[in-house]
Amino acid sequence: MNRLRWVTGLALGAVLLLLAPPSHGEIVETPPGSVSSVQLSLTMDNDWQFIDRECLFIPVLATYGRADDTSIIGELTVSKPGDLGVTNDATFLVLPGDPVAGQLLDEIYVCPADGTGQFRLDTVVRAIEPATESSFALYPLTFWVRPAITTMSGLSAHAVKGGTRVMGVVRAGEADATGFAEVRVQQPGSSRWVRAGRLSVERGSFNGLLERSVPVGSRIKVALIGCSWCSRVTGSTRVN
Repeated sequence: MNRLRWVTGLALGAVLLLLAPPSHGEIVETPPGSVSSVQLSLTMDNDWQFIDRECLFIPVLATYGRADDTSIIGELTVSKPGDLGVTNDATFLVLPGDPVAGQLLDEIYVCPADGTGQFRLDTVVRAIEPATESSFALYPLTFWVRPAITTMSGLSAHAVKGGTRVMGVVRAGEADATGFAEVRVQQPGSSRWVRAGRLSVERGSFNGLLERSVPVGSRIKVALIGCSWCSRVTGSTRVN
């Protein structure tokens, strides 16, 4: 996580354009925090979206000034409101041989297992001088991670020997979706939807027999569940 890059010769606005993902969010910034030997603020884009099942690496831009003999340690902590504990953390460093003022890029990350929705970034900055150490906390930043846009295609249901076979394909962003296809059935002449089974989604598709017998002509509704990084998606068809 300590892949740091010095940003030089760029105006702050240009740097933010480099940071911004294709989203509908905005650039957010902490008010500067300081002690006698260090001043620092953080900037980031507050809207991100999964495009596959890989972790999102989200750039944060630190703008700082420091006394010549002072080192900086920035401790970044990502959490999710309502959850207990820390989702992930990262650290950035400014050492005595580095510029006394400037900007640097670091990254935080959110993985599919962390889910989607609102997240919070907390930052503690430690100023380490030759004889003393002091610290301050920056104002928390809120950002959002949206699920990958998910689609279902090729949905079909066929009466076969031994039951009813249901199959389909589910894609999330640029990757195969994960999770389960939950199947509900509405039989001819009925207004009730009844749970009929759950099929595993493997390599972006599901193909299996339902747990119960289903008459030909019944309506089938399938919903993707158990995919923490996918958007909600459903499909419907009839048994033939």
